[in-house]
Amino acid sequence: MVMNLLRGRNTFLLAATGFSKSRILEIYFSMLPKDGLGNAIGVVVVLNPLDALGNNQVTKKLAAGFTAINLTKPNFTAQACRDIQKGFYNFVYLSPEIFLDNQMFSNIYFLPEFQSKLALVVVDEAHMIYAWGLVESGQNKLKTLVRHQDFAAFRPCYGSLAIPLLTRNGAPLLLIFATCRPAAITAIKKNLKLPDTHINILRGELTRPEIRIIRLPMTDSIQSCDDILKLYGPKEDNPDEELVPSLIYTGTRQRTLQVLEALDRARGTLGNHLNPCNSLACRYHACTGELDKQDTILDFAQENVPILSCTLALGMGWSDDAGMMVVLAKPPKRENSVADFTPGQKQSDEDRMDALAVTPVFLWIAFSMDNLAGSVYELTENYMYFRSGYIPLDKKDPLYQAEVEREQINGFPPSVGLTVQHKRKYTTTRNGPVTKKLLTNNFQNFFEATLHKGERMIPLDLFGKDELKAIVDHYSQIELESNLRRIIKGEALMGQLTMLMSSIRRYQAQARGLIFERLTVGRKSRLIGTKRQRWEGA
Repeated sequence: MVMNLLRGRNTFLLAATGFSKSRILEIYFSMLPKDGLGNAIGVVVVLNPLDALGNNQVTKKLAAGFTAINLTKPNFTAQACRDIQKGFYNFVYLSPEIFLDNQMFSNIYFLPEFQSKLALVVVDEAHMIYAWGLVESGQNKLKTLVRHQDFAAFRPCYGSLAIPLLTRNGAPLLLIFATCRPAAITAIKKNLKLPDTHINILRGELTRPEIRIIRLPMTDSIQSCDDILKLYGPKEDNPDEELVPSLIYTGTRQRTLQVLEALDRARGTLGNHLNPCNSLACRYHACTGELDKQDTILDFAQENVPILSCTLALGMGWSDDAGMMVVLAKPPKRENSVADFTPGQKQSDEDRMDALAVTPVFLWIAFSMDNLAGSVYELTENYMYFRSGYIPLDKKDPLYQAEVEREQINGFPPSVGLTVQHKRKYTTTRNGPVTKKLLTNNFQNFFEATLHKGERMIPLDLFGKDELKAIVDHYSQIELESNLRRIIKGEALMGQLTMLMSSIRRYQAQARGLIFERLTVGRKSRLIGTKRQRWEGA
C-alpha cells in the first residue's frame, strides 16, 4: 500500500474500520525525502467530513511526534495560514467546505510554494463523493439525504471535488473507504476524471470477527424510540457506572432528546434528560456547541458518561474501546420478506436496505458481499446480477457459500463468520392478562369500599376494558400518577389513581424479585455444574 503511494500511484483503499488506515499516512510521511536536519519534506492534506474525527486524528498525530492541525472556523486564522504555507504542519485536516469554498485556503493551496511541498492528498470517507454527487445531479432522491443539517459536515460539496483534486502537482491521491459498492467506485472514478490506468484499487479484509451484529425487529414507532426500553433496566438494578458504553444513533437532532426521555422511562429517572449533569447519557449532534462537543467526547472517553445519543455528526462508531452501538432504523415498507424479492433482479439502494432487514444469512458476510466487485464463479440465471455487489437472500447462493468457505480457510471463528447462532429459548410471562386481572380485582375492592351498597353503577362502568388496555399498552411509560392520569384520561373516583399506582408498583416489585430469583438460581445451577465437572475430571 505505502509503496504504491511512493511510486506516485493514485489509490483506492477499501478496508474495514480497524485496518489502521491512519498508520498508512504516518508510514508514508516518514519515508519522504529529508532535509539537512532529518525532517521530512512535505505536507499531507486530508479531507475529513467530520470535525470530531479530525480532532481525534490530530490528537493521535501529535502523540506520535508529528505536527498537525484540524482547520475549522475558530482556528482558521491568518497566522495558521502562514504556518501552513511555510509547511510547519506535517498533516493538515480540513473539511470539504474549506477545501472548496474558503478563499484564504484556496490562495494558499494554489501557491507554487505550497504545491511544491504537497506530498499526498487524502479523501477520507470518500464514498460520500458518490452519495452527494448524485444529490447534486438530481439522480438520487433518497429521504435519508434531504436533511443536510442533521448530517453535520456531510455536505454536497463532496460532489464537486474533482477540479481542485486535479491540481496536486504530481502528488498521489488516496481515497479511503470503510464500505463502498462497486457501482459507487465506478461513479467516483468518473466524477474525479480517473481512468482505470491512473488508479489502483486495493482491498483489505472487510470482515470484523470481533464485532457482533444483532438484528432486532422494532415494535414501536421510530419517533417514540420506545424500543430502547428493551435494552435497559431500572437504575437500582444496574447503576450507571456498570452499563456498557453505548452509542445510540438516530436520524434527527430532535430524536436525540427523545432517546434520553426513553432512557429515563427505562431507568426510572423521569425528568433526568433535562439535567445538564446527567450521569447516564449526553447528546451529540450538528448544533451542539464546539466546547460542549469536546466535553461530551471527553466524558465518554473517560467513562464518566456511558451513553451518547447522537446523529451522524459524531461519525460512525468508536474505535478506541469495546462497547455497543445501537442504530434505530425504520422498518421496511416495501419488501417485508424474502419472498417479496424477485430472483435475478438488480437491487436498488432501498432494496438493499430492505434485504438487510429480512435476509437469513449472516450479516457480516452480507456486508462484505455488498462491497465485492465481480466474481470468477460460474453462476446461474438467478444470480447474474450478483456481479455488482448485493445483499444475499439465500444460504444456497454460490457466492455466499464461497465467502463462507474463504472465511473458514482464513480461520475465522464459526460463531462469527460461518453460522448464525440460534436464538436462546427464554421462559416468558404474559404480563398483560396478569396485570389486567390484578387491576380489575383491586378496583372492584376499591369500588365496593368507596361507594355505598345499592348504587346502580358497577365497577366496569368506571374502569373497564378501554382503561385496562391503555394501561397494558403503555405499561413501560407509567412511573408517576401524572403518567397514569394521562393514559386513562383522569380518575372517576377520588383516590382511584393512588390505588391503581400502588397496585402497579407492587406488581413491578414482585416482577423484579422474580427475575432476580431466577437469575440467582441459574447462577447457582451453573456453579454447581462447573464444580461437578471439575470433580469428575479430577
